[in-house]
Amino acid sequence: MLRSRAFELFSACCNVLNLVCLLIDHPDKTVDFATFLRVSNFLFYLVLCAEVLLHLLAQGPRCLSANYWILFDLCIAIGISAAYFSGSASDMRRAQSLRLARIVKVIATFKVY
Repeated sequence: MLRSRAFELFSACCNVLNLVCLLIDHPDKTVDFATFLRVSNFLFYLVLCAEVLLHLLAQGPRCLSANYWILFDLCIAIGISAAYFSGSASDMRRAQSLRLARIVKVIATFKVY
């Protein structure tokens, strides 16, 4: 299932939707819009963590050396987790940069197909 085209497309769609949420952020946002962005970013973070966890459970730690994209996602998940645990605004901005880096995976995924 983890190597299926449907799973990869779901992951890519989540990455693109997350990118859209990051791009529509602006300084004059309403409280409701800020809440929407915060909740959506957290949901995309949970999807990322679930994806990494599924890979690790299904394939074991060797999947990190066999597929560098899983290692890439794991590093991003750890970085975003650290930002959430610290709670500082500057760390959350760094976490947004990590989320933006995931678009590289989407581009590489679509290049293959």
